[in-house]
Amino acid sequence: MTASNSATKIFSIKVKIIGTSNSSNPAESEKLLHYGNFGMCFTGSYLNGSLLADTFGEVLENIQGAEGISDFSIENLTDIAFEIYQDVSRKMIEIHRVDGGSSILIGGFCPEETIPRFYHFFPQQNENREIEFVKEEVEINETPFIIGDNNAKRACQTILDREASNSEYTPFHALREVIRDTSIITVGGNIQAGLFDNHNFRTCGIAEYFEGVDEWGNPTIEQVYSFRGHSLGLDDSSLRKGNINIAKTLLNPFDDERMKLFKKNYGDLD
Repeated sequence: MTASNSATKIFSIKVKIIGTSNSSNPAESEKLLHYGNFGMCFTGSYLNGSLLADTFGEVLENIQGAEGISDFSIENLTDIAFEIYQDVSRKMIEIHRVDGGSSILIGGFCPEETIPRFYHFFPQQNENREIEFVKEEVEINETPFIIGDNNAKRACQTILDREASNSEYTPFHALREVIRDTSIITVGGNIQAGLFDNHNFRTCGIAEYFEGVDEWGNPTIEQVYSFRGHSLGLDDSSLRKGNINIAKTLLNPFDDERMKLFKKNYGDLD
């Protein structure tokens, strides 16, 4: 198997539910009952995770049922997704053994109750050392929910515990530390992110900065934007051809830190 630090790990999964038509007229469109997006992220096998994201989208975007009869709850929809997860994972593990597995976090706002719910799918060994698959609901609170291999999870939790009293330190800072730790080889690349807005999930870019020196040895601070693991120069004219603009939401979790460094190097600008 191949690994890439540029692999997409966060996906927006469309959820479209239509009602059954009561009309004998084929030209009459079926009633749209729900349209929105779930969020999904994964760790582990990229082939497994990307195949799951694609299949989840194909299935959950084509749900049909009868109002008041069919179960459109997120619990039931993620049960369907879990069946797909198990089938894909078994096949991938048969080919790639333990490297074929992945851990999935999926959820969003329930089409029936309009409340957020999230679920964790993951493989584990039973007492007979056989692989079985688990679906667990994730409690929503202010504590970050960490998925990944045990070394990476322990490292991230240790960092968060260390910085618990630091109000300026966020999970983004902890993730950046884990990425930069060369002893943790399973985590790398650019930070990826998404957020819920008006009950729908969407992926976002991340603004980061890097310190350097110019040709005269003066310190420099370069702002870099990344989206889905790839660096983008949003100020690059080649991305604005034809008088267009990339209207992508960018999170800037390190801006206060960058500004403090800027003032340290250059002082306050009038």
